[in-house]
Amino acid sequence: MKHLLFSILNNDLDRLKDLQYDEITFTFNGRRYRITNDQIQEALCCKRCKYSLFDKDARLLIRRFISQNYVYVNNPTTCRRTFKGKLKRFLHNNRVQLTQGLWKWTIRNELKDTSTQYRKLRIAYIKV
Repeated sequence: MKHLLFSILNNDLDRLKDLQYDEITFTFNGRRYRITNDQIQEALCCKRCKYSLFDKDARLLIRRFISQNYVYVNNPTTCRRTFKGKLKRFLHNNRVQLTQGLWKWTIRNELKDTSTQYRKLRIAYIKV
């Protein structure tokens, strides 16, 4: 039932996270479904499917983390290991796991780093 729920509700997850109703009833492919709020919350916590479903949300979280805590600079200043540790802690607090795919996306697309030498990143931490 969980995986069927994911395939049916994949486009409506943003609206269903904070569901105010006790249950939802809908028809899909001629079959009627009744899903309770508890079933939705349980399905959202499914570890096997969670990361692919929240991939877009994880990317938004990463963008927010970088914009709030770092500034882009010309000279490489931040160690990759330090940045990855802080990012992992931040995502862990938001119940998202930093997968290898998300890490690659962060480095290549968000930070625009194409170095294969694992050099320092061109960002500087904003001390609060």
